[in-house]
Amino acid sequence: MIQEDCFERYSRQVSISGWGREGQDKLRHATVLIGGVGGLGGPVAYYLSGAGVGRIKLVDSDSVELSNLNRQILHDENSLRQWKVDSAQKRLNAFNGAIEIETFPVRINDENIDEIARDCSLLVDCFDSFASRMVLNRYAVDHRVPLVHGGVAETRGQVCVVAPGGRPCLECLYAGLEQQEGVPILGALAGIVGSMEALEAIKLIIGIGEPLIGRLMICNALSPDYRELPFLENPECPVCG
Repeated sequence: MIQEDCFERYSRQVSISGWGREGQDKLRHATVLIGGVGGLGGPVAYYLSGAGVGRIKLVDSDSVELSNLNRQILHDENSLRQWKVDSAQKRLNAFNGAIEIETFPVRINDENIDEIARDCSLLVDCFDSFASRMVLNRYAVDHRVPLVHGGVAETRGQVCVVAPGGRPCLECLYAGLEQQEGVPILGALAGIVGSMEALEAIKLIIGIGEPLIGRLMICNALSPDYRELPFLENPECPVCG
């Protein structure tokens, strides 16, 4: 059970209906991979660390640039030119020293994903690369690991969950779309979408609420407009079909 010296830290969430000490123990024993430690990965990592997820793996092959700082809250001006995973690890260790942070300053691919993601109970997609995103998606489907997906572009964002059964998957969602480079992003929107991803991850780990399985949450920051659409599988999907 949760250690008594940690109870005060998590007391405001343990008292949530359906959470309790059992739910907190599930978080403490969870291992979560966060793919991408930028605008989405920052709030995901902060809130999962704050909630008490016991082990977090950070994967990102980029270093911190000045143009990141409008939206990437794990980094600051002192982090420039550092690996994003190293900058994030320092911030998260200072935030909650009871959790274990592992870093992978690499571009994820089909050759290294098995080693990086093994023993993970949940994957969170915060990548801005379609190629990296689809590597996570294929692993999630093949190994029946739940995957939380988030994406932002300009003033629009979306969140969904690929269930352990793997259908529908992100290939169903993104088939035919082409990668865009240098997409404008409103920083505060990245914070909203990343926070929503963290919520979905917590719900899945503890087993409370209704995760966004088979549903796609879409938001427009300038409306504000939040809509929920069906997330439909493609029967001919080469990954999950």
